[in-house]
Amino acid sequence: MNTQAGVAGPRPAVSVHGLRKTYGSGDTAVHALADISFTVDPGDFVAVVGPSGAGKTTLLQCLSGLLPPTAGEVSIFGDPVRGPMESLALVFQDYSRSLFPWLTARGNVELPLRSRGLAKSEVDERTGSSLAAVDLSGHHDKYPWQMSGGMQQRVAIARALALRPRVLLMDEPFASVDAQTRFDLEDLVLTVWSEIDVTVLFVTHDIDEAVYLSSHVKVLSLPPTVVASEMVVPLARPRHQVTTREDPQFGHLRAELFRRVMGLRAESAARSAQDT
Repeated sequence: MNTQAGVAGPRPAVSVHGLRKTYGSGDTAVHALADISFTVDPGDFVAVVGPSGAGKTTLLQCLSGLLPPTAGEVSIFGDPVRGPMESLALVFQDYSRSLFPWLTARGNVELPLRSRGLAKSEVDERTGSSLAAVDLSGHHDKYPWQMSGGMQQRVAIARALALRPRVLLMDEPFASVDAQTRFDLEDLVLTVWSEIDVTVLFVTHDIDEAVYLSSHVKVLSLPPTVVASEMVVPLARPRHQVTTREDPQFGHLRAELFRRVMGLRAESAARSAQDT
């Protein structure tokens, strides 16, 4: 198991201070993120949840450097994020758009490595080990259209792992697959996380998934978004799809997290009713 989870190192893996994101200006401005601040310890597995429209993807894009914030700062192990960083990797929800259909599984994993100018021997080693880590050793030469949705998402995860990131950002990566595949991918991610030195921020709309995977959960409000609350998930590891979910503590945590998210929706609806 990843023994670093929840243990503070010399500096946070992820540090967010006063993060704001506004689209537009003047009367038509949309304030998506409002004064978000939090830290994530090295080796932790943090889930981010919130009502639909809470800005979870916007937050992740700001953390990854793909979207510049309006104000505030994000740093990764003390280094400010000014754009995409080699220490970060992002796995998107829509695997069908994130993979190049004209490249094989091997080609999709190799592409960002080659763009970094790595030697062929290192590219080959990283590609092979990353595909093996997601149980795709025998599928190197398959194209995305020859693979199931779950296999395609495994390729996307392998591509991220091959970059050897210190922080892995995952934006609802299992939302587009069936339930059984989702369970398999959840366990795959936990296995990979337990075996390599990486910090994970995992955005999901699924309450059960957040509790099952994470050590800590951050709950976002509706826009203008803030971190409304945080929750520790003290469930024993390794986790198991049956025994963990049967644990009474799992049910208690799930219910508490559900209450918090639904409470935020109710508060937003009440404010809207008052404004009209």
